[in-house]
This record gives sequence, structure tokens and C-alpha cells, in this order.
Amino acid sequence: MVEKKQKKNEIVIFWKPTKTAVSINNYNLARCLEKLGFGQFQTEDKRVSGKEIFLNENGILKIHSSSSIKLYIRRWIESFDDNQFLKGGSLDTTTPNIESASKGEILQAWSKYTPSSLGTLVLSDLQVYSEEQFPDTKKLNLFSDDSKTCHIRFKNGVVRITANKIEMIDTETIKKHGAVWESAILPRNIKVYKKPTTGLFEKFAVGAMKRRDATVKTKDWTKEYVMTKASHSQLKGMRTAFGYLIHTYNTPDVAKAIYFIDCDSELGEPKGGNGKSVVMQAIKYYKQTVVQDGKKFRTGAESGKFAFANVYLDTKFILIDDIRPEFSFDMLFSMITGDMEVERKGKDKFTIPSEKKPKLGLTTNYVIAGSGTSYKRRQHIVEFGNYWNRCNEEKESPSDKKHLGKMLFNNFDEKDWNEFYNYGFNCVQEYLKEGLVESPHSDIEKKVLKATIEGATGDGAITGFIEEWIRTDRLTGNYHKGDGISEDDFYEKFLEEYPTYAVENGGIWDKQKINTAVFQFAMGAKGMDYNPHLANKGDSKSQRRWKRGSAGNQKVCFRITTDIDKEFGSIGGKFSKSKSGKDDDEDTMKYFEKLAKRGV
Repeated sequence: MVEKKQKKNEIVIFWKPTKTAVSINNYNLARCLEKLGFGQFQTEDKRVSGKEIFLNENGILKIHSSSSIKLYIRRWIESFDDNQFLKGGSLDTTTPNIESASKGEILQAWSKYTPSSLGTLVLSDLQVYSEEQFPDTKKLNLFSDDSKTCHIRFKNGVVRITANKIEMIDTETIKKHGAVWESAILPRNIKVYKKPTTGLFEKFAVGAMKRRDATVKTKDWTKEYVMTKASHSQLKGMRTAFGYLIHTYNTPDVAKAIYFIDCDSELGEPKGGNGKSVVMQAIKYYKQTVVQDGKKFRTGAESGKFAFANVYLDTKFILIDDIRPEFSFDMLFSMITGDMEVERKGKDKFTIPSEKKPKLGLTTNYVIAGSGTSYKRRQHIVEFGNYWNRCNEEKESPSDKKHLGKMLFNNFDEKDWNEFYNYGFNCVQEYLKEGLVESPHSDIEKKVLKATIEGATGDGAITGFIEEWIRTDRLTGNYHKGDGISEDDFYEKFLEEYPTYAVENGGIWDKQKINTAVFQFAMGAKGMDYNPHLANKGDSKSQRRWKRGSAGNQKVCFRITTDIDKEFGSIGGKFSKSKSGKDDDEDTMKYFEKLAKRGV
């Protein structure tokens, strides 16, 4: 641990009076700062790694900069009486003032000492600390959650949450286990409820999941919106996601970005105002949060290497809010599953280890491209309903008496805050019990496939053609078996259906592009596979490339299968009797129904 703050008479004097002015000794200034509790924190085993400056005050770590330290030292000097300043040595609080500089003279000298000089000449000379005790560093123990326990600190104690218990404990009982960042202590007193109560935030969250029932005819529009089966499922997904984000522990096998999107979003047709940003941003009341403008995140190159320059070691949640169709999700792949690299202008970059990095959330009003296993295993998607959107359309506000009766957070009283925090405690416990509960979202998956294949401005014609071919011609032609279909034949089929889309007729779709599209569709749709007999070679199109025919006369072919093909036997060809023995038309309809449930 860093030394506790020393008594004033043990502080190293870093100033010295001369005949004309007071001078500053950089070496003594560094030692004085160390005595006060300042140090550098190193996160990786590299000498050239960037380091964060912090102050340890009795186990509470505070992030500092050269500018904030300049102000800190000024106020520290101002805290002394004039007769406490001596010419050199230790600052003695009992000896009379002998040949000393006045406090005014010292402050005058300090006012001329620039933050840049402090940074380059002094702060880099401070003692370096690390949690792993890297070479040339001192060990600094940091308190952290584990996979089964979550701790949330308040002014009046710490709330400890496990899968079976939510309790308030005294801060002193865990203080010995390590220091904590200042931002981890929430500036409120809290009361843990023994029985769940429904507060305003929970009412808002439930409302955000409601969907319109078009069969309900009433003058009161609010009664048209109900909790459907999908709503309940998405609410479960949202609650466990909320708990996951509050819990600071990073489980290696649950490295996901939480993705909030509107269920009504379509290609090129944004839907908003449904409450997803309000729910996601509520995490800032639990932990240190950085909110990034999603409009600035487009492609990896455009976002720039300083995209996360405002992230510090105590940052525990990053929200990229309102991302646009041009957003490239794969630029976040390494950050989600690995360490996080932070770079600031004019400073050495530093790395936050994967187990310590902030968790990540995204919200969008658009359908964002990106399908396949690489995307799915890094995303936890929650679809929001359309109740609050309708509220906006009706020129009403959630704070109206007929809805919540007050503004969320801004007008909260003590009871409201207690209900809000207890809602979060219960979400954390739900997550610890059940993990991130995935909800079915086949509609969104289909829309994502469209965006991936056709782009943000696509009209859905290409994916519609592929989908229809998989549901019909694939079966009637028995292309899901045996030799499959050649890419040439598939392209000819496309030309018959959509001639104006082809390059030959002024469009943008050629044989290579359309066959890449069918590969993307098959690999992105749930329960579907492309040339599954080559799965052991990899998941790229080149790795699944399949040639058939005699030497010199080979054609590239493909075979698309679904996970229910075998269940329905020999549907296809002349629609012979299936394994069930039922009429083929009935079996075929059930087959299509099952495909639809899988998003096809």
C-alpha cells in the first residue's frame, strides 16, 4: 500500500529562499508528493507503458493530473500559518519562523511553476505501483469483486450481493482487502429493502418493453400497449443485462457488449424515443461512466486512435450512445474480448487488462450490419418496445401524472433513490443466479442480415430473394442434399428473378457478389449452415469453397442445410411421403413455420 498521509512536520520541504526569490527543488517536490500519498499506477509489465497519477488517502484512490496537483499543492501551502515556514529541512510546526520565506513568497513561486513542468520534471519521478508488483514497482492491493459477489459502496456502508443474499455491511469489514477508486463510493446513504418494491425507474423500464396490440380498440391509447410474451422475454434479458453491467467483475467466458435496440427499427428507418438510452445511462448512478457520441463512431479509421481518450483506470462503464448505420461493430471485437488500450494526445498509451476493463454498452435507433458467430458471441441484444415512442407522438411526457408523475432522477426524493438502487441490487442478484439471459429476436437478426448483405440503404430485395430460394427452390430441387447447386446456376436463377439488379443491366450485383451474399445469409441465420461438410476447415467463404466435377470441368458448388432438414425427411423433389407419414403439403407448411421461428 502507499504510505498514509504523513503529519505536516514530516513533509519534505521543496522550496528554498534565495536573495532574489524562492526556488523549487524538483527532487524534493517529488519526495514531498510521495509523502502526501501520490504515486504512479502501472497496469502492464512494460517500462514504456503509460502510467496514471493517483493520490491514496487512507485506501481511497483519487485520479490526478499535473493541473489538479498544482491546485492541490497551492491549497496545501495555504493551509499553513505564516510562521510555519522555515529555510530548509523539515516543516516544523513548533519552531518559530527563522530566516524563512513568507507564505506569500512561496505561493508566488508556486504560481509560476507550470503544470507542464510539474508533469515532465516531477510526476514521472514518483514511485510506481502495480497490482501485480511488476519489476521496479511497489505492490498496491485493489479490492475487486469476484464471479459470485458484487459490492456497491455508499456513504453509510457497502451493499454485498450474492445469488442468495443482499445485505448491508460495514465499510471497515472489507477495507483490509484493498484500496478502491474514489469514484466507486456513491455519494448517497442507502437502505436495503427486505421485500421488493416497484419504483418509478422499474415502471419506466417495464413500460419500455410494452408493445402495441393492434386488436385492442380504445380511446385510451395506453391500453393498446401490453406485455406480450416477447416483452416479458426482453424484460428478462434487460434485467440480467442491467445486473451484468453493475457487477464490476469481468467473467472471461461472458465478454459481451450490451446492445439496446428498438424492435421497430428497419433498414434506413430509425426508431427512437423508446427509453433505451435512459435505461442504459442509469448505470452511471452505480459506477464511473464515460458516454461516447455514437455519431462519431463510424468505421475504425474514422473513429481514430484517441476514441477512448477520456477513459481512465477508474472508468467502469463505457456507453456508445446512438450509433449510426455506418458503425463498424468489428472495431470493438478486441476491446470486448481482450485488453483495452487507451491512448491520449501527447501521452504514452496504457493498457487496462481484460479483467479490469470497463464494460461496454451500445444503443441505436438503426439496424446495424454484422452477422455470424464472431458478432453473436460478443453481443447481448435487448429489443425495446414502442410505448414511450407513442407517448412522444401523443405529445405527452413520461413525467405526466398519467405515467410516472415526475422526472426520472432529476426530481427523485430519498424514497425514489432507494427504490432505484434496490431495483439494481435485484437485477445483479438475478444475473448472478441466471447469467445473461438471451431473448429470441429473430426479427432483428433478419434485419441485421439485410444490413450486412445490402448495406444501410438496401431495400431488402436481395435477402428476400435468398430467403425465398432457401424456403422453396432449395427444397424442391433437393439442393440441400447431394451435389447442391453450382454458383453459376444460382446466379442464373437470380438473373431470372431480378435482371435489373445485375451488373449486366446497370445494377451492382455480379456473380461473385450474389454468391457472397448467399454465404453471408446462410452463415448468419440461426440454425443454418453453408457447406457443413467443410466446417472443420473454418468459417470463411474461401475455407468452405467446394468444387465438383472432373478435372478441367469443375464448378464451384454449395449446399445449404438447416437444423430441421432431417426432421422432415425427404421434403423436396416430387414431395414424396416424409418420415412422419403425413401428407407432404402439411409437412411442408410445418417445415416453413419452423424455419420462420428460426428467423428464416
